[in-house]
Amino acid sequence: QKPQGTYLTWLDLTQVADKIGAKQLAAAEASKGTTAGRNGRAPSPEAMVMRWFAKNAKVALNAGDTYGLGGANHARMNIATSRKTLENALSSMATALHRV
Repeated sequence: QKPQGTYLTWLDLTQVADKIGAKQLAAAEASKGTTAGRNGRAPSPEAMVMRWFAKNAKVALNAGDTYGLGGANHARMNIATSRKTLENALSSMATALHRV
């Protein structure tokens, strides 16, 4: 039987990164010597987008670049939850973006 659903989805966050200035945020962190990113490096722009959503929308995502080069500018979202919870998360993300 073919699968009829999934528990993961990939989000292209290129425009979000541009809107919140993720590259600039990452550069600012690097200039401070922050090593909160992977492997003791400064955070990537993708990591800055994940932080931004966690802070402003209270939604945790996985930075796509942690899954390889093809994941750059993307995030992985676990959607193995109720429709209501997923709708609340997406609504919270949209509301946070509208505030920018």
